[in-house]
Amino acid sequence: MRKLYRGLILFTILAFVVFAAITGYADKSDPDVDIIIKKNIEAAGGLDTIKSLKNISFEMATPPPYGYTQSVYHVASPNLLKLESGAIPAVDEVFVYDGTEFKENHYYVTPELAEERKVELKCFTKLISGAFTMMNFKDNLKFKETKKYGPEIHHVLTAKMGDCNVNFHIGADDFLLKRVIFDLSDKEKGLYQKTYDLAGFEEVDGLKLPMMMYTCDIGAGASARGSEISIRNLKINQDLPKNFFRDTKLNYGSVTTEKGHLEGNLILTLWIGSREYRHITTNFKEEDIKKSELKSNDKIKLEVGDKSYDALFLSSASEMNEELRKSGNVVFAKHSRAPVYIILMHGQKFESVENLETLTKIKIDKIEKQK
Repeated sequence: MRKLYRGLILFTILAFVVFAAITGYADKSDPDVDIIIKKNIEAAGGLDTIKSLKNISFEMATPPPYGYTQSVYHVASPNLLKLESGAIPAVDEVFVYDGTEFKENHYYVTPELAEERKVELKCFTKLISGAFTMMNFKDNLKFKETKKYGPEIHHVLTAKMGDCNVNFHIGADDFLLKRVIFDLSDKEKGLYQKTYDLAGFEEVDGLKLPMMMYTCDIGAGASARGSEISIRNLKINQDLPKNFFRDTKLNYGSVTTEKGHLEGNLILTLWIGSREYRHITTNFKEEDIKKSELKSNDKIKLEVGDKSYDALFLSSASEMNEELRKSGNVVFAKHSRAPVYIILMHGQKFESVENLETLTKIKIDKIEKQK
């Protein structure tokens, strides 16, 4: 009887061991946060290499077919950021952050930087200055959970930043940062998440850094459409001007005007309607048009780079759309949502100037009516 009893106990123990090995039940204790952070720092290049990082700059670019727009990040410490946006080298928006406050400058009229966006920028300033590791968050991190995504296992650490919870997913195999999720709240969207997936890690000056990012909003009222972003033109430890992180100067070319004549620059080009139309944003504003004394329906000679077009000036977006449908002319008109003027032309007409660079010269001359 005793042998049977002992045999049952031994069988039960062996069965539990096998079950635990298969399901992972044997170890339900949470991983040590300090160990995860240490391995994360080592995976990215080591503490000494990361501490030697005085500044880092790179472009985050959205690829074609919709035209290149970039955000250029410059980071010099956990609390020192400069963010330039536009179709580089044109810069139509600049944010600087000194650890206390944000300052901004815009070519277009835009609303004040939203609080949730400030949280994102503060978070990425800390991340980037720490070579995309947890180095600058270690005093504010808690273990949340271990999650499995197919064959991948992530250790999820969480931190409170303002009113936002930020979740950092660390790969259990290589301990690199794989995902950042912001739990956000918006009056219109309600509760939603903004997700950044990091990929394409490459070694740069002893640091292992991501070269690709995929971002997506998930939740009530948020768009599930994601964007793939490439990280390029990465530069480390540059000799930057003394006041670089306080300078909010823009770069959108220059404008000269006189009666019947304007000279300015191309700021951005975009395809519209599956390459049916090409949209060219210029740096001309309302005050420039007033000085030129152009009137709606004036015929103009339009030069974009070394190409010349007969075009029509229109004072409103509604007139512009109607004219394009009716005649297919090249149109110069006011933007419907921004205080600048744009050029619209059919894709076939734009083929000859498709590779125009940002800040290309634009000239406009009114065609006088023959008496």
